[in-house]
Amino acid sequence: METGNLKPWQIVVLVLGLIAIGFVGFRLLRGSGGPVIQDRLYLVDVTTGQMYSASTKVPLGIPAKSPETGERTLWPANRNEDGQWVVSSFVIDGVRGSDGYDDLPDDVINWASGIVTGASGGVQEYKR
Repeated sequence: METGNLKPWQIVVLVLGLIAIGFVGFRLLRGSGGPVIQDRLYLVDVTTGQMYSASTKVPLGIPAKSPETGERTLWPANRNEDGQWVVSSFVIDGVRGSDGYDDLPDDVINWASGIVTGASGGVQEYKR
């Protein structure tokens, strides 16, 4: 291909290619969104079903201490598509593998599905 004998369709392909490269470069350099970082962590007391909301700005050990009993019984939970509070299977494995959590009742959390069945009283602010 000689540079002086470009056909019109070749010029169109080159121009469209340059526009596409420019658009992709702009999107990559602009930083389109990125991950959403939550500012709240929801916790469930696995012995009572009480839900708590804690700020993620201050580090929090898991399991967290219950403000009512001082025992480490607060584990992470989130809402599923149906609006139910759920403890993930990863967390359930952690709860079941921890000392002192072998005899937890099924009336607070359905351990097979992870659904928090004993949640009552709404979500309270967690006070450290």
